[in-house]
Amino acid sequence: MEEESLQELDKILKPIIDRSYQAAKRESYNGTPSGKSILEHFQVEIDNTRVAISSQFYKIDKLMQHNASLRKSSAKPKQPKVDSKKYVRESNGGYQVFNGMK
Repeated sequence: MEEESLQELDKILKPIIDRSYQAAKRESYNGTPSGKSILEHFQVEIDNTRVAISSQFYKIDKLMQHNASLRKSSAKPKQPKVDSKKYVRESNGGYQVFNGMK
């Protein structure tokens, strides 16, 4: 499920990167775009697809929260440490256990 969500995000981001590179390449004089130009176009493309990206990140975030809660619930609860000196004491015939009813 996580992998599918990441693949969907990849389907959104790959075309953005390609369009940014191609737009920067068209503007360059020698056919080699500058990094700054690519980043400027990338920012524009991200702004144009902000809703789709945000929606996909929201789905991924919810999935991660769900998986984290499953991991927490499946973990064994820690047992409290019991101080046996409070409840067991040595007597004449062996050991005597504390009885809270007496």
